[in-house]
Parts: sequence; C-alpha cells; structure tokens
Amino acid sequence: MKKFAKVITALVLIMAIMVPVFASAESSNHTMYVNTTNHQRLNMRNNCDYSTNDGIVMTIPYGKPVTLLEMVRHGQWAMIEYNGRVGYVVAHCLSKTNPIVKK
Repeated sequence: MKKFAKVITALVLIMAIMVPVFASAESSNHTMYVNTTNHQRLNMRNNCDYSTNDGIVMTIPYGKPVTLLEMVRHGQWAMIEYNGRVGYVVAHCLSKTNPIVKK
C-alpha cells in the first residue's frame, strides 16, 4: 500500500509540473513578424506544402505582424492569422522581434 501511495504522489507531482507547460504551449497566440532572409513577401498557404504554388492564399509583406496560432509539423510550419485570414507559413521566416524595414 505504501508503494501505491508513493506512485500516486509521484504522478500528482508530475501532473502539477506538466499542466503549466501544456497550457503555455496551447496558448501560443502571440505576435510574430515576417522576417524573410531576402526581405521579400512571405507566402501564406492553405496547407503545409510548398511544393507547388497552388496553395498560396496571399503574400505578407516583410516586417508585418502576424498572430501565431500554432506550430505544426515539428515546428517547421506555423499556423498564423493575418488580416482576418488563417493559413500556414514556413516557421523560420517569422521572428519574435520586428525586423528593421528599409525604405
């Protein structure tokens, strides 16, 4: 019985530690910025596939803020919202800080 109590206690402690981790991962809605290496527009797609141009729903200008909704495909893609539309972009083209936009 003591062993069972120790296992239950350990599980409760693990859950107490993990719940905040899962909560922060799910509530990832925060502002990110388009930061392409060539300072060009970023293609937003209706799926996580950049092998064709068929899935492009819009392009987002360099430096524009977007709302990150979720990281997908092992962090390679990001589901975002921009100007009321939801789509997918390559995650490495987003940054947490606003890049300097040269005019």
